[in-house]
Amino acid sequence: MRANELILLSRDQVEEIVIDAVKTVLSLHAKENAVPGPAMPVVMTLEQVCRYTGLSKDAIYRKTGAGLIPHSKRGKRLYFDRGKIDAWLLGNSVDPARIRERAAAYRK
Repeated sequence: MRANELILLSRDQVEEIVIDAVKTVLSLHAKENAVPGPAMPVVMTLEQVCRYTGLSKDAIYRKTGAGLIPHSKRGKRLYFDRGKIDAWLLGNSVDPARIRERAAAYRK
């Protein structure tokens, strides 16, 4: 195709091209930002828990050292129970109504 050629496409053809492009981009984005699901083992290593939670190794080390994250230690290796990590992640859920109440009380 030469640079000065004009290509005529129907509306349906353009729509199909755009939809395919969007699907491709979304698929690539999903692969890059995939959060491991049930395929993650029940007992996770430090590297696996980092991928699972999105936290850095340093953050995990700090939290385990402070006793803030459930873990087991075998020698120098850390291990994490996926169920306990899920509970820990969800244990800090925020109730929007409670936040509004606290904010209103604070403003008084």
